Amino acid sequence: MICPTCRRGYASDASFCPEDADELMPYGLFGAASATRPPLRLDANKICPECGVRHQAAHLFCGHDGSELVVVN
Repeated sequence: MICPTCRRGYASDASFCPEDADELMPYGLFGAASATRPPLRLDANKICPECGVRHQAAHLFCGHDGSELVVVN
């Protein structure tokens, strides 16, 4: 899946971009089959209050359900 706004790639089970909350689209529809997913960081310090998935500090929204992320202490 790819974000049509920031053009970052995500796993096929993601629905929304964690950077800007736009709905993701399949690579084939976007025409970016060669795009790659950004590397996973282990220092994630935000979490989705809905699904519990951890995210990088720079992310604002959950890539799985589009919820606004909260800071983890």
